[in-house]
Amino acid sequence: MLTTVEDLRKDDVVLIGGNGGCITEVKLLRQPQKATTGKLKTWYGHDRWKSVLCAVREETYTRTYTSYGGHVSTYNYKRLIVANGQDYNKEKRIDFTGKQVWLIKREHHE
Repeated sequence: MLTTVEDLRKDDVVLIGGNGGCITEVKLLRQPQKATTGKLKTWYGHDRWKSVLCAVREETYTRTYTSYGGHVSTYNYKRLIVANGQDYNKEKRIDFTGKQVWLIKREHHE
């Protein structure tokens, strides 16, 4: 269900859009808070949010390139992928300002 950042709570599992059109599943480890210093609104007039500590699934992969001269270069890349439930392996701070957020699962804490 499409939701807003104001409606998010701690332990919610959401999908957000990332760079390059990737969709990432994250679990919020803290409650989102509005920015209190600096610019409080975006250029479009939306509220700015502090980055939120989230649990994510990060995958590292290696690519090897060979140039025309025979020189071999190896590069390591990291990307966030959709986690399947509980297999989060890293904590990252993610900025939710101006992003569309889809709520997947909400844990009920009473």
